Amino acid sequence: MNKLFMLGTFLGAVSVVGCSTNTINEGRNLSASGIAYTESVNALLDETIKQVIDFDSQELLITRIGSNPRRMLKEKNKVLSELIKEIDLFRYQMSLMQSYFVNLQSVSDSVVSEQTGESIGSISSAISRLNDLSKNNKHSGYDYTDIDEEQHRYIGTLAGMLMQANYAANIKATLKRDAPIIGTQLLLQEKQLDNILGILKARIAIGNKIYLNENVMAPYIDMDNPVDQEMWVENRRHWFRLQQVTPIFEKVQEAQKALRVSWEDILRGKKDAGAVSTMLIDIDEFVSTLHALEKAKAAKRIEQAGQID
Repeated sequence: MNKLFMLGTFLGAVSVVGCSTNTINEGRNLSASGIAYTESVNALLDETIKQVIDFDSQELLITRIGSNPRRMLKEKNKVLSELIKEIDLFRYQMSLMQSYFVNLQSVSDSVVSEQTGESIGSISSAISRLNDLSKNNKHSGYDYTDIDEEQHRYIGTLAGMLMQANYAANIKATLKRDAPIIGTQLLLQEKQLDNILGILKARIAIGNKIYLNENVMAPYIDMDNPVDQEMWVENRRHWFRLQQVTPIFEKVQEAQKALRVSWEDILRGKKDAGAVSTMLIDIDEFVSTLHALEKAKAAKRIEQAGQID
């Protein structure tokens, strides 16, 4: 069963039947949204970086004549390696946040072990260290100094949101401690995501032009050689699909911001309405289409190789 359908069914079935049940559902809802968000964004980053590497390689092959190929390859490899490193750091941050929200649910359950409490404390400390790292190291993947005075004031108000919530003492203590830590991390992730998607968007825009010229336009206008019609149709479809990258990236940015709003709702004791999962549907469909197109092209290449043999 589709994970988004399961998530949507679960969120739609949740009702407020008392303070204790509402408390449990709050953590579970955000945990589910966080997991779905992590899976969707990871899949999108996987497929997008594949496209960027392919575009980069195609550009290198086209510009190899009349250039310094060794230096150009080293420079391209360095830039791409740094981008992949930043993406990997972002994934690590998302995995920490996912673990935090899963453990938050455990803390809010009626029977809580001491080990569970220690676990969420350790995760919170790890996230706090990431926040501190960003204050002193601009190469940590994001820059704490990017948080302006207004955002600092916003972070300072997060713990106060708990006054509106009716939580058990242990949950309230955990949330009071972690409110500014998680709030800071979510803000930093928004900024890092903006940077990563900005780079990916620029690279794909350049790569798309090359892809259009080399795989769609050139074979079509070449009257001296026959066109592999099936492959040409697939290439053209692939090019059109990649035009949707910008709106899909915007959906990801909206979903990231919605996670921060969901955190505010947790602090206020409100129920997550499932806005994050709704935003993920288009992202998942886009990734699935890209994956299907890649599989079709790979199958075609294998078929052609078999015919040559």
